[in-house]
Amino acid sequence: MARSGRWWLMLAFLAVLLACGGPATPTAPVGQIGSPTPTVTPSPTVATAPTASATVAAPTTPVPSPSAPATPAPTSAIEVPAAGARVTLPLHVLAHVGQPGERVTAVLRWQDGSTRSYVMTALREPDGRGLVIGTPPWWPDQPPQPRTQGATLELRDATGSVLAAQPVTVLDPSDPGTRQVRLYWTASGTDTLAFETRTVVRTDQVATSALQELLWGPPPASNIGYATALPTPAQVLSYPGRQPDWGPRVTLLGLTITDGVATANFSSEMAAYGGGSLRVKLIRDQVSETLEQFPTVHEVRIAIDGQTEGVLEP
Repeated sequence: MARSGRWWLMLAFLAVLLACGGPATPTAPVGQIGSPTPTVTPSPTVATAPTASATVAAPTTPVPSPSAPATPAPTSAIEVPAAGARVTLPLHVLAHVGQPGERVTAVLRWQDGSTRSYVMTALREPDGRGLVIGTPPWWPDQPPQPRTQGATLELRDATGSVLAAQPVTVLDPSDPGTRQVRLYWTASGTDTLAFETRTVVRTDQVATSALQELLWGPPPASNIGYATALPTPAQVLSYPGRQPDWGPRVTLLGLTITDGVATANFSSEMAAYGGGSLRVKLIRDQVSETLEQFPTVHEVRIAIDGQTEGVLEP
């Protein structure tokens, strides 16, 4: 009877085990060999997104900032006057703008709102571009010139659009930074000379300054009858014997004064005078009279590209 009771107890225990799914597997302490790997919840710092340097799909070329300009600012096409130059009236202009034959309006606008304007016709450069060159007839006293101050030279096309602009400082005739010189022109329709008193920027090389002014020629459309025998830009650009390295106008390469003898060295464009004994005489007279107004000059020699022999011959 005792053995029979133990069997019943064993059968009852087995039935309980089968009902519970079998014996439980003991859990070993964390960290012991053979223990199951613990489940670790990632911390917020570990779960951050990958950095840009690890992103393979990032572009290899930089993207420009929306505020950056698409193209560099254009360089002014105005060669004369230079940006920020101190200038006097009448003002000289040399600019590579417009189309040949196009009418371009030069506007000088002072900071106080005063303005002067003049319509110029663009010449043709050898490469086909337009060239605006000359001296607008802006005399200091027509109307009275504003006091010394900053101004802007603008070149505008027929629609009023600005083709180029240049900041300058315009000195009035009473400014201590100026002085007066005499320029000798030919009297229109004659073979005689007449002089004009011109205000220029004060410099230690006043004879050089006067000669450079002479090379620009008198302002056009003046009612005082001035002309010049020196080659003009239109004559230089259209001269049949023009050389490939020529510029648009005659320039002064240098002026030396030694023992009262002034040697004026002009660029090769002087050859565009075209010949003729009267014209040669007038060119020499204009240069000589303009230089001999200065007490250090008693004689004048003319050179072209450094050569004094065989130049300015009829």
